[in-house]
Amino acid sequence: GLGLGVDGVKAGAEIASDSLMIREIEALFSRFVAAGNGKAILVLDEVQHLGTRPGFETFTAALRSMMDRNRGNVFGVFTGSSQGGLTAMFQRTKAPFYLFSQSLEFKDLGAEFVHHFAQHYHRITQKHWQEAEALKLFRARGNTPAYLRALIRRCVEAGESPAKADKVVWQDMVDQVGYEEIVRSLDTL
Repeated sequence: GLGLGVDGVKAGAEIASDSLMIREIEALFSRFVAAGNGKAILVLDEVQHLGTRPGFETFTAALRSMMDRNRGNVFGVFTGSSQGGLTAMFQRTKAPFYLFSQSLEFKDLGAEFVHHFAQHYHRITQKHWQEAEALKLFRARGNTPAYLRALIRRCVEAGESPAKADKVVWQDMVDQVGYEEIVRSLDTL
């Protein structure tokens, strides 16, 4: 599905096929540009996922084409929790967004970010979170905000320590990315 929100107005479409998807994306994009009186900033979060599967290429190509046609009027901000994934998406030579962007490096989130989550944990549960353990895990898992959100959610919902919750959370993330499938698809020596 696709969704668009502008000044409290929301529009959406369910996509059934590539040809329908292109028409729906173009219609939503036109509404988006019109809502901005011809000037707009398009913010795409977790955009690195567009580079993870061949099934996203039609959408990605259509988006690139529409942004090219509206160059100077529509500006894109592409964000994601994986710097490596973002870099790969913009540097894959046969991908629609090859060399499309200018990359800005941001400092990794660290102890302050984990402390912020620990405060939320305390507010929700009235218990203290094992903040030092969570920080150690957060750093070991690449300082990925999505990981920390999933970790704290698991800790709250299952009442688990960060170390115990990590086993489930990390396996879920590995399964989502499909690392095992990628490794199995590699030619063996």
